[in-house]
Amino acid sequence: MSSRVQTRLDASTQICPECGASLATSGQETHCPECGLVVDEQPVDHGPEWRSFDDECKGQRTGAPRTVLRHDRGLSTTIGAVDRPDISASRRRRLSRQRRLHSQSKFESKRDRNLAHGLGEIRRMASALEQSHAVRERAATLFQQSQDANLLHGRSIEGGAAAAVYAAGRCNGVVRMRDVAEVARCSEGQAWNCYRTFQAELELSIPVALPVDWVPKVCSDVPGGFLATCSSTRAS
Repeated sequence: MSSRVQTRLDASTQICPECGASLATSGQETHCPECGLVVDEQPVDHGPEWRSFDDECKGQRTGAPRTVLRHDRGLSTTIGAVDRPDISASRRRRLSRQRRLHSQSKFESKRDRNLAHGLGEIRRMASALEQSHAVRERAATLFQQSQDANLLHGRSIEGGAAAAVYAAGRCNGVVRMRDVAEVARCSEGQAWNCYRTFQAELELSIPVALPVDWVPKVCSDVPGGFLATCSSTRAS
């Protein structure tokens, strides 16, 4: 057994390996008060890095988790607007200039700017269609793969985002292009063009939708609900 392992073992049993006296812990080290031997120092704290003085507050210093729905994985910062009457006009102009320069420096190239715009469109459309978080991440991944494969050249970013949302929805369930086109900022033809290109070039395995998969969607579109329609049919 090595000396380091033996020292840790002695520190855990609270016995000095030199004189056999009881160990004492003070601050960040464990030492022997008899012979002065330092057995353990700088222990690793595996607890959280934040303190909460309110039972309902569970704040953390680590920030939000990384996500593919942001062009920078969610690691960038945002300088918000300051609306305080005690700030002078010169300082307000300086903060506004810093905010503008900071927003411009977030994008290293036009490619990053287009990626940020496309991912923003994906988040907006997925939220309007009430899609799950898995569908949103799948759509963001498809959009980034299409940009890496140079499939968006000559096509609109909005069309590529709509095609990515539709393809992700088809892979994770049932979604209609008509519904995607209603919330998209492009025509349905542009979305279909980008979708066919993605399916051919990225070799997407889109499952075939069976008629039984459309039953919940059709029932939800019936005015008054499916049960009310069945009741009226039986009554007649």
